[in-house]
Amino acid sequence: MAFRSVNILTKLAPTIVAFLRDRRRWLFFGGPREVSVEAHRRRAVSLRKSIEQLGPTFIKLSQILSTRGDLLPPAYIEELSKLQDRVPPDPPDAIKRVIEEDLGKPVRRIFERFDDEALAAASLGQVHRARYKGEEVVVKVLRPEVPNLVRTDLHITRRILDTLNNYIKHYFLTAFTNIFDEYSRIIIEEMDFFQEANNAERFRENLKEAPRIIIPEVYMELCTPRVAVSKYYEGIKINDVEALKRAGVNVPKLVKDLIEVYARMILIDRFFHADPHPGNLIVQPSSTPGEEKIVMFDFGMVIRIDEEMKDKLLRTAVAWARRDIDELVTCLYNLDIIEPGINPAIVVDAAHELVEIIDRYNLSSERRIQQYFTAVLDTFYKFPIRMPSNLVYIAKSGIMLEGIGVCHDPNFDGARAATPVVKRMLKTTLVDPTRSPVEYALKKFKELKVMAHDMERFFHRATRDEIRMHIHPVDMIEIERFLATTTHRIMASIFVLSAMLVTAILYSATGSGWLLGGGLGGSLLLFLIIYALPSRPKR
Repeated sequence: MAFRSVNILTKLAPTIVAFLRDRRRWLFFGGPREVSVEAHRRRAVSLRKSIEQLGPTFIKLSQILSTRGDLLPPAYIEELSKLQDRVPPDPPDAIKRVIEEDLGKPVRRIFERFDDEALAAASLGQVHRARYKGEEVVVKVLRPEVPNLVRTDLHITRRILDTLNNYIKHYFLTAFTNIFDEYSRIIIEEMDFFQEANNAERFRENLKEAPRIIIPEVYMELCTPRVAVSKYYEGIKINDVEALKRAGVNVPKLVKDLIEVYARMILIDRFFHADPHPGNLIVQPSSTPGEEKIVMFDFGMVIRIDEEMKDKLLRTAVAWARRDIDELVTCLYNLDIIEPGINPAIVVDAAHELVEIIDRYNLSSERRIQQYFTAVLDTFYKFPIRMPSNLVYIAKSGIMLEGIGVCHDPNFDGARAATPVVKRMLKTTLVDPTRSPVEYALKKFKELKVMAHDMERFFHRATRDEIRMHIHPVDMIEIERFLATTTHRIMASIFVLSAMLVTAILYSATGSGWLLGGGLGGSLLLFLIIYALPSRPKR
């Protein structure tokens, strides 16, 4: 672990120190420094190369960060987006050894045939084709060295973040720590192939009424935390435009069905496949146009949205669409994405800018979801507000689906295509038909009860003078600048006063009028120069 810690620090320390110096020129003191776009670009390239050398843990973390334009400047987003989760395959003997250790039998006794050549190889797992009980199957195996490496990397990175948080209080560091905590949970789940098999079974149940969607059957008797076996399907990659045209696939209908399925997963099931890139979606052509089927793979990255969070997200979207500033501000607070102590005026400004985004892009804009999401991220980057992680994954899925549509039609507008589907489903999701008026009233009564309890606690603490004010880091920086400037002026004034006293003492001893006039004039000039200095350092 010690060697790995040194390796991680060596690769990442230059970038960490550079970011800290952007805030304070000499790390522990000094004002922020100006960094050119070109310097950010050079730093981003260096960071990407370092991450590539560090391996799977940091590659997958960076892929998540590449969607967080609310935290990173565009140069870093662009470079981190270039990271690919593709690696050379492990030797087949190493893969077979994992299968035999987990299933307790030689591979030749489990499968009638096992292909040594890998179908696909990523940083966490490797896929091989095989034959089991007369059926063609795919065998997904966790790489032998990955679990220990990932857990070691997570442990080391967490210790680094804890150390930094102890000494540095900054919004971006806190936000990154929150992202890292969520990522740690997700990657641990991704390494559990038995959980992935259960996810696939749940998707099969949820989507059983979607006849054009195929979720491969899973052979649960062969699934372990390191091995997953499912039925093999052949097809055409969903972004292979020419092949789909030759097969006579009705692509517009296909994309519409895919949007319908994702809307259902997010709005109704609240359990959705968060990685719909073209490698995880293939199309099975049909002799009957419009009857093609979509096969979905890889259910390691799934996102669960509880009922309360879903309601909050929907109400925020409705307030945004209606341009209701007051309601939007309330929704932003309800989402718990506002840092404690932030000036409410900043939240209102952010809400106004979010509303302006709607008017900035018209219905004919290409890649409208992409434009919306980029603009929203830019807004969150300007203001000290966290982007809800669930919303990031939803938007990421929407952008990927829109990208699939654009592959086939350059003028494809994902927002326009999704609007009627979402409106139809909102009728059943905003008002739960299974909830009786009594249940709804009880829910509201409980909310009022909690609110009354919070008010009682607030006034009780107020009577004991226990109310504390929390200052947001953005405001703290301004206070630090003011105090630093004021302190410098006080010290300078003391120096000038001392110089005047020395001049008076020397005059008393020598009686020289020239010495007195020169000393007092010089002290006064020095005082005026110090007082005329800028009240705050340049950004």
